[in-house]
Amino acid sequence: MSTVHFVVDRQVWVAHGFGKFPEPELGSYFDIPDLHFLLLFLPAFLEEIIFRGLLQKRFIQRYGIYRGIFFVGIMWAAFHFFSDFSFTHATNLMVLELLGTRLLMCVTLSFVLGWLTLRSGSVIPTAVAHALYNVLVYSAFGPPFPGKDIVRLGLWAILAYALFRYWPAKAEDSLESTSDLPSLENAV
Repeated sequence: MSTVHFVVDRQVWVAHGFGKFPEPELGSYFDIPDLHFLLLFLPAFLEEIIFRGLLQKRFIQRYGIYRGIFFVGIMWAAFHFFSDFSFTHATNLMVLELLGTRLLMCVTLSFVLGWLTLRSGSVIPTAVAHALYNVLVYSAFGPPFPGKDIVRLGLWAILAYALFRYWPAKAEDSLESTSDLPSLENAV
């Protein structure tokens, strides 16, 4: 819609207003995100390489698909604990609330991002999804209301359930690679 509005205004300016009106500026029709939002892409990409690319494969091999993704979510949450408390002077109750929220959100997102990694066979789509999630969380997207984080968590949980329920991901390559490991009988 913004593109159509810009093109129409640009054509009207070309046809009637070269010297009379200022030229329509592209930035006034589109909300271009701040530059600091682009800095959210690199950490998301690195986290996905570590957590979904390296750890998830090993955890699924060892613990199975659901427990493996769950444990990756716990580790991913623990990774974020330092940044959660580095800028705040929170009371004990606030710390418990923040820890619980971080654990639930990371485990829930771990299932969604883990599913995406398993289905695509790559961390690239997962890194893009993670980066877009970061941009949406740190921007002022959507109306502010009490309980917004709980609603967001619930929607991610419903998405995770629906993905695994209706489009199950298989960890076939992870299970096949465990048979490639040398056994004790071959070592002797």
